[in-house]
Amino acid sequence: MKRNAFHESVHISSSQLSALVGALNALRQLPVKELIASEILNGFKRGRANFT
Repeated sequence: MKRNAFHESVHISSSQLSALVGALNALRQLPVKELIASEILNGFKRGRANFT
């Protein structure tokens, strides 16, 4: 039986949770397009941009 891909991707570390909270806080202050562009650039800087 094929497993649900989303179900397999919901496990996150505490540092990822902190990053998510930070991003959500930033979302309240920045235009959405700016935030998305910033996160994409940061992903490239870290060498692990993921668009899936």
